[in-house]
Amino acid sequence: SITAGYGALGTGTTRTVENSDGSSSFAYLTAQKLNLNYSIVALRGICTEAYHWQKQWNMSSLYKVVSMNYTTTYDFSFNPDVVVIGLGTNEASYIQSAYNPGYAQYFKDDYKEFLEYVREKNPNDLIISIYGMMGKNSTIDNGIQQAINELNDENIVYLNDFVANTAGANGHPNSNAHKGWANYLADYLVNKFNLSE
Repeated sequence: SITAGYGALGTGTTRTVENSDGSSSFAYLTAQKLNLNYSIVALRGICTEAYHWQKQWNMSSLYKVVSMNYTTTYDFSFNPDVVVIGLGTNEASYIQSAYNPGYAQYFKDDYKEFLEYVREKNPNDLIISIYGMMGKNSTIDNGIQQAINELNDENIVYLNDFVANTAGANGHPNSNAHKGWANYLADYLVNKFNLSE
């Protein structure tokens, strides 16, 4: 939901598409700031492997197809320079609630397996895992770090020092937070690839 810009335009607890805007998300704003080509796979409430808010999709399944409505297998012929993965927030909710606290023991392996698939389909890309935009759960934070450490891939990095923000609609980040995160991510990419803004 964060990457999709859910809640970025509003405040309070209202759940409506009227306060959501993908072009207000950090992902879109980062691409615009650096004049980059941009592609997104995002769905409100999605988890890496678990089924929490989304009952029919998880990212491990959705990432493999063109879209929810056009489930032809994606061919991965486009070769991006960078893949940014923003998962973990919904898993934190999943294990902190009464839904399935036992899932905590499976998260790291599920996340690692997803990273392995992303790497298989994007063998030469920088993969950036991000987490913490709505706060951190130590199980999720540590699980992501451990998964990356176990893969021992120097082109997979973890950025988790975002300032948490839940001032948008339904406890999600507001547009100002997205702008700040876009600046942060853009600065990282500029330094990594010697780009100019």
